[in-house]
Amino acid sequence: MEIGIALSALAVICTPDMSRELINDLIALLSSNKAYIRKKVVLTMFRLFLRWPLALRTAFPKLKSMLVDEDQGVLTATVNTFLELCRKNAKNYLILVPHFFTLLTQTSKRVRVSRYQLMY
Repeated sequence: MEIGIALSALAVICTPDMSRELINDLIALLSSNKAYIRKKVVLTMFRLFLRWPLALRTAFPKLKSMLVDEDQGVLTATVNTFLELCRKNAKNYLILVPHFFTLLTQTSKRVRVSRYQLMY
């Protein structure tokens, strides 16, 4: 709980200098075994990227790996972060299109399977 509050506060008060100093610590937190923390870190990173865009270069590989997270909340936060970044400059994220397509097709298959299970 305290980590979540601290991450929320960091997202609001962070400066470019703080972003530069804390990005590696946030990347390390993406490996947490608690989905709540991973989700909060992804959302906090988005705010840091807005303040210090070079942080994205450091965090991109790990953030990209979060697109296969088993937790739906973490996955949604990661996709939302990338989509918001795409609004700024979409051509930088064309490499992620296959990942997004896979996510979309897997999600639609899961929805169809769950609907089928509900019917019978």
